Parts: sequence; structure tokens; C-alpha cells
Amino acid sequence: MKAWMISFRKNSYPELYIYDALRYIYIYNALLKNEFRDEILKSLKKLNHNIYDVRIGKSHIEISSFSLLNKIIARLFGNKYKIINVDSLKNNKLLENAIKYISMEYYWVAHEILENIWHEATGKIKNTYQFLILLCVANIHEQRGHDQTAEIVINRALKIDTEDTLKSINIKILKNMAIDGKWNNINTYFLSLNA
Repeated sequence: MKAWMISFRKNSYPELYIYDALRYIYIYNALLKNEFRDEILKSLKKLNHNIYDVRIGKSHIEISSFSLLNKIIARLFGNKYKIINVDSLKNNKLLENAIKYISMEYYWVAHEILENIWHEATGKIKNTYQFLILLCVANIHEQRGHDQTAEIVINRALKIDTEDTLKSINIKILKNMAIDGKWNNINTYFLSLNA
């Protein structure tokens, strides 16, 4: 991903710098209420302008940034955290890894891996990957507190003509979970695949 920055120096014209921005996700085991998400994001952006997203899961919080965070900011939610370099996932095309991340509710990471696979798929298999990606996207929106958007994404996913199964994944079960309004618990289904 390309990013840009304008530098203003005294008695000089502004200079434009274009550079490769890396994307990082900091993951903390922390219990927070989703209703605080927007305030947390606003406060974090004041501390570091490279922070661009916060997602609050059932048992963790994710902070996305275009740069590595300094130790003070990185430790705001605890001394123990994981850092995932999102751009290092570009060549990850293992469905098993996506399954693992969905079971952990790391939907952003899972969606990145599924998109890598989706780009090379064709036909109904490609549609099936798109369905899985949209399930992840709906859960990402829920982690952001955007429940209405999540519902719209789920309705879009349910219109896709998919295979009934994809390797070890029973797509019919996932569709039924989505129809029953349990799409935000898909991690429990994927946990059973990891067992």
C-alpha cells in the first residue's frame, strides 16, 4: 500500500513523499464494551495519526496502524499483545490459516487470507470464498459497532450462489447460522474444525 506525506519546511516549497506503508494489527486480550469503540479510536488517533481502526471482539481488542506503535501507546491495553504485519499475509493462501483466525475472531486477518485465495479461484468456488469473506466483513463491522452495516453485508452474502461445502467447511451450516441471526458466532463453528 502506498502512503503519502507532505513536508513543509521554512522558506521552501512543500515536498511530497510517497512511501510504502505497512499495516499492523495489535491484538490485546482485553474485555471492553463495543459502545466505547468510537471514543477509543478518537483518543488513539490523537496519540498517533497512523492508527486508523479499532475493533472490539468478545475477548480482545484490535488496533490497526500504518506504523509500529511506540511502547507507551502499545502498552495502553496491557503488556502482553500480538503484532501481526498484515502485509506479510500477501502470499498466505492457506484456508487452514483463515479457519484458525476466524475461530480466534481475528476476522480482519482471516479476510485478508481469504481474499488472497479468492483472487485465484473461479466459478462457484470463487463465489463460496466471497461468501466467507463477507461473513468476516460482517463480523468486522460488528466489532466496530456498525450493526446495521453488518446486517446489510450478511443479506448480501446470503444472495451468493455457493457450493454446499468447501474442503472441511460446511457452507450450508454457515448459511443457516446467518439466516438464524447467529452469523456473529461463526467462530464457534470454526473452533470445531480446529479441534
